[in-house]
Amino acid sequence: MPRRSRAIGTLIFSIIVLLQVGGCKDSGSVGSSFPGSGADVQVDTLELSQLQGDTLSAISGSLNLFSTGRYQDPVFGDISATALIRPDLEAKDTTRSIDADTRMQLRLAISKDDVYGDTLAAQQYDVVELANIFRGNEINIDDDVQTTGAPVGSFTVTNEDTVTVDLSSSWVQKYGAFYNDTTSTRDSSYVRQFPGLAIVPQNSAKIIAINPGESKILATNLNISEAADSTVSDSLSINFEEWAFTADRTNVTAPDPGSQIIHNTLERVFRFNFDFSRENLGARNISQVKLVFYRDNTLLNSSPLGTNVVRPTQGSLRLHLVEGDELPQSIDPGNALGLPTGTGFYQSDDGAYYIDITGDILGRFLENVSSDQTFYVTFSRNNGALRSSIIFNDQAGSVNSPKVIITSTKTENN
Repeated sequence: MPRRSRAIGTLIFSIIVLLQVGGCKDSGSVGSSFPGSGADVQVDTLELSQLQGDTLSAISGSLNLFSTGRYQDPVFGDISATALIRPDLEAKDTTRSIDADTRMQLRLAISKDDVYGDTLAAQQYDVVELANIFRGNEINIDDDVQTTGAPVGSFTVTNEDTVTVDLSSSWVQKYGAFYNDTTSTRDSSYVRQFPGLAIVPQNSAKIIAINPGESKILATNLNISEAADSTVSDSLSINFEEWAFTADRTNVTAPDPGSQIIHNTLERVFRFNFDFSRENLGARNISQVKLVFYRDNTLLNSSPLGTNVVRPTQGSLRLHLVEGDELPQSIDPGNALGLPTGTGFYQSDDGAYYIDITGDILGRFLENVSSDQTFYVTFSRNNGALRSSIIFNDQAGSVNSPKVIITSTKTENN
């Protein structure tokens, strides 16, 4: 069923649900009455069993952000992320050219809300030429990146939101050779022969996320021809044509058998099978169905972090139903199930994520799930920043194990 049609159906059934409950608040206990309705609220709980972890290799380029840095997380492992960038080849303007006096600076806009590690510590980087051509939408997070030669720049990040990096004259002249080219093969030669740059961490203090739309390369002191008029600028602002990052994760703490790590980069997700038919749910007048996944806060808090250290665990769970051969593209980002926007929000009062699939149940979208379809649960958006969480699985015991909570109305006639 097309996503638009499913969304309309979900909206209709949501309205029906609202009419059913008549604006009364569910107390969450069996036998609660709807005033004046002659109906009781019944809450049933089913265990969600056989959750299995899965590892996927997802695209990590051309996203909203890209990450670089290194941090040793006592729970989620030693993480090293390397950023890849390639500038646009600006349209040729015969009135100006890059020569020996031209200077170029890499200006990076840092998303301060997505720092992972010590926010005030100094993270050092080298900017190095890449050995191979890359395309952002073809880079996976576990790809092996090769660099070549000595650094063409270096910089340090503490708590800035912008850093500016001087690039070596030798690299400027390499870019200038393509920029100054006036032949018909100029653009195609650039795509085939100019790999771009890697931003490589040199110590372990934190991982930063960079906004590609607000980052650029600034070229100044361009050579202006005598034929140019006074409006021609001797500077140039160059956007990024491609961007991506790769990440390596080692020394990950093995969680208790009752919990599983999950990453927004899809390095770790989990899957399960469950019969969501009305018959299996065992209730006739269903008013609400929610999936509940509890977060392992004991493990998250077992290794206290420093005063200025941030571990990004914010994010929601997302539920997908996919064919086995549609991974990872069908969940990255895919069309998640649930209301209101396909997300399972975290509630701190009981330490759990709740995914409301009432509309999908009432609309019978999950009625005839085939044997080759599997439910996948992912964490947050794969947007180029790093986020992780830990979820209790079905081996955690009855209190913390994942559940399906069915709320229904029980009248005198049923």
